[in-house]
Amino acid sequence: MSSFGQTNKKHFPNQKPIQADKIDFIDMCSSKIQSDTILSNRKRLTKDQGEYFAQKWTNGKLKGPYKFIPVYFITIYFKDGSKREFRTNSTNLIKEETDWAYEIGDIKFVDTLWGNANIHPINSIKTIFDNYIEYNESTDSKGNKYLMTSSLENLTIITEPSDYELLLNIWMYYSPTDSPTLYLIPELLKKNKPESIEAVKKRIQNKKEWENENTAPYKDLYKLLQQLQE
Repeated sequence: MSSFGQTNKKHFPNQKPIQADKIDFIDMCSSKIQSDTILSNRKRLTKDQGEYFAQKWTNGKLKGPYKFIPVYFITIYFKDGSKREFRTNSTNLIKEETDWAYEIGDIKFVDTLWGNANIHPINSIKTIFDNYIEYNESTDSKGNKYLMTSSLENLTIITEPSDYELLLNIWMYYSPTDSPTLYLIPELLKKNKPESIEAVKKRIQNKKEWENENTAPYKDLYKLLQQLQE
């Protein structure tokens, strides 16, 4: 074991504590197949759950280098814009950057964390939009519009390229009466300008066959791009 890591310092264990008061939010992703599409494979931890995870990791005991297939991926987004990524095999072992694993002392902790976590806002957003498009609706229920609004307000930050594409398509095509998407989505995109600009450019390039550069909503992408670049 003494030779382990001598050629690469990253192989040495490095259990950096997590300061709970520095956490913005924590996303959790499951590699398990979900039977309910609205659950999908992404959830968001509550503030208390995030603090509990931070405590478990910080107090974890070194197990040693350990290979396993991850079942859950946990990403902490901090208030300063940085992030840390963890992975676990659904027992009591958690790893961060390397294969050094730490025991957190509770074999049911991670499964319980997943089971009690909130549905990620993007999952609700996608489900509502997919149903709206599938049935070619021109209106939507009051409940769906409320859930769409609250989910967009709780999204706070976009973390995946596919989320940008989804939000742009919603901005273009989710248009029931009193829909808030025309002002909520641009404001959300402004919080992530570099990524949003690239996403809009990509969406412009990937024009659908029925879209026309001279008519809305496709032509409005150019206006949106201009707003983001200002």
